[in-house]
Amino acid sequence: MALTHVVADHLAITLPDDAVMAGKLNLQNPHPLVVKSNFYTLWIDRYYIAYSHDDEHEIHYVYLTEHHIKEEMESYLDAKGASSLPGHIEQQFRYAYQNMAEHEKKFWIFNRQAAGGESIS
Repeated sequence: MALTHVVADHLAITLPDDAVMAGKLNLQNPHPLVVKSNFYTLWIDRYYIAYSHDDEHEIHYVYLTEHHIKEEMESYLDAKGASSLPGHIEQQFRYAYQNMAEHEKKFWIFNRQAAGGESIS
C-alpha cells in the first residue's frame, strides 16, 4: 500500500481509502483496481503496480512479481507458441527478471530510470 501511495502522489491520482483498496485486492478478486486521473491510468494489483499516461500506449511498471510476469507471458503467446509481448513490456520484464535472480527475490521494484522508464520513485 505504501508504494501505491507514493506512485499515486507522483501522478496526482486520488486513491480510494486503504480499506476499500485492500478489499478490492483480496484473493477472491482476480482483477486489478484501476484508478484514473485527468492524465493517467494506474493499475494496482497484488502482483504488480503499473501506470500509463493517457496520451501514450506504453505501460510503465513500478512493482512486478514473477507471478505476474509468467501470467502475462503466457497470455501473450500466439498459436505457434511465440511471444507477442510489446517490446516495452518485454524490456521491463527482462530487467525485472534479471534483478530478481541477482537479488534472489520473487519481485522487483523499479527505481527512477529502470528499464528505460520515466522517473517514478
